[in-house]
Amino acid sequence: DLLRAGFTSRKYVSGRPSAGLSSIVVAYTNGHELIKIDGRSKKCRVCSLAGRRTTRGYRVETVYKCRSCDIAMCKGRCFLEFHVPNEE
Repeated sequence: DLLRAGFTSRKYVSGRPSAGLSSIVVAYTNGHELIKIDGRSKKCRVCSLAGRRTTRGYRVETVYKCRSCDIAMCKGRCFLEFHVPNEE
């Protein structure tokens, strides 16, 4: 019983969460901010325009949106693609 007391079947994710990314993203995106959507998830506008799908062929859904634009988009890559101008 003593050996089983601390046992858990949960898998632990190695590494640490990125703490400063959100403030950097807001600075590069002219004050646009990613917030969590209340209620059901919505399809990502950026993924839809790019034709991205999940590995099973479904549309990519997200629980985040830009507060200023009111557009649902994935956290990270899609948010930056939408707000940061392409410098090519």
